[in-house]
Amino acid sequence: MERVVYLDNDGNQHDRNEFDFHHIFPRSIMKTTGERNFSVARGLLLPIYRPWHNRGKDALHSNVPLAPKPCRDLMHIVYKYINDDPTEGLYDRFLGISGEIHRVAETTANPGLQKNAERIARNLELQTPYILSGMVTMEKVDEAST
Repeated sequence: MERVVYLDNDGNQHDRNEFDFHHIFPRSIMKTTGERNFSVARGLLLPIYRPWHNRGKDALHSNVPLAPKPCRDLMHIVYKYINDDPTEGLYDRFLGISGEIHRVAETTANPGLQKNAERIARNLELQTPYILSGMVTMEKVDEAST
């Protein structure tokens, strides 16, 4: 029989209740069903250990403001990127999405889209160290081997 174990960056095993999920774009600012579905897309909802996420003064939510809401055009670009990106890992996918938003901020001719993408890119730069430090690796192990 297999079970899932949760590991931090150092390979230490933790209980499931020691992490939760971080929304890159907070659900509280998403009003429509489409926007809420966007906020939980693969790579935009990430497991992160609580000390890095929201527990204490050194946590992400204590130091980084909530991300601005992406405009509709940027949501479409991110969705397209997610659908075209073959990356399997959640954190690699997040980094790819962040890179795509940076690319849009640098290359678009649309001033409104550029301003929105720039603001979000700056916020993602602030979120990234916390997310990568608090990464959760989920592995299946055989019960007989533990």
